[in-house]
Amino acid sequence: MAVHQAMTPFRASIAIVLFGVVRSGVAVGDSMRIEVHTTGNCPGSEAVTAELGRIAAGPEETTSDHGRADIFESSRGLRVRLSRASGGTGGERAIETSADCGERAIAAAVVIASWQTDLRSEVKLDLKSIGAQPGSTPSWFPSAGIAGVGVASGTATWAAGAGLDLQMAHRSGWGARLAAWGTTYRSEVLGTDSGRASWTRWVLGIGPVYQLDRGRWVLVAAAQLAVARMVVRGEDFAITRQDTGVDVGARLGIEAGFRWGAFAPCAGIAVVGWPRSHRVKALGLDDEKTLPKLDVLLAVGVRWGRGP
Repeated sequence: MAVHQAMTPFRASIAIVLFGVVRSGVAVGDSMRIEVHTTGNCPGSEAVTAELGRIAAGPEETTSDHGRADIFESSRGLRVRLSRASGGTGGERAIETSADCGERAIAAAVVIASWQTDLRSEVKLDLKSIGAQPGSTPSWFPSAGIAGVGVASGTATWAAGAGLDLQMAHRSGWGARLAAWGTTYRSEVLGTDSGRASWTRWVLGIGPVYQLDRGRWVLVAAAQLAVARMVVRGEDFAITRQDTGVDVGARLGIEAGFRWGAFAPCAGIAVVGWPRSHRVKALGLDDEKTLPKLDVLLAVGVRWGRGP
């Protein structure tokens, strides 16, 4: 983390006295490994270097970017300009201090040491970040499921089928699922003869999911908007007809699974509501039936994909 441009006051109790500007020599703070340059003799570069050596943690914690500190006189005290050895700018700070040279040296050393500590922290954080990239945990987890489906709208109207879904779940648990399912025909008897009305829906649904992982156990709650291709036809009549249409409904369900590597055997139950009314009638007969508006889905299958 580099030192940003800032005005950091360093107050003291002694009145400020201005000195003539004289270029002093260059010194290197061995423990901090940074070049100190001053334009005045209060403080001198040697005094600042000595204070750096006193407050430094030790030469074993030096950074590869040694850097440079230029110290100038200012109207209210000192100004410290920090530069990286690689040429980058570390920042510039104004220090409001007294005229005491020892206090000035301490103030300048504290600013330089703080900057050098930031450089060390930056290097360590970068290395940690780079090292974590290969094994970092992704934020999104895709999975796919396939299941056998049983659909019932009453004790006498049930059918078997199959379902397939694709899911994308976030680490937080929320995600989305796209599902498709369909069944064989269910039937309703019409009249006193053996004639029947049969129907089925082939459905595509999409909506949000919430996935909860507890060790190997996976619990999922899902809600979907469902759009179906509905087919209705007559059976066992002298003349039979078939009709098709689009139906819209909503699905709400839960699912539980046990994770075994990348696979998770799972089972679920859902309820699907179809608000539109569909009536079937045999011509020449007074019997008319309204098809069920509520389906109960039972599913047993397997899901493939890793979770958080």
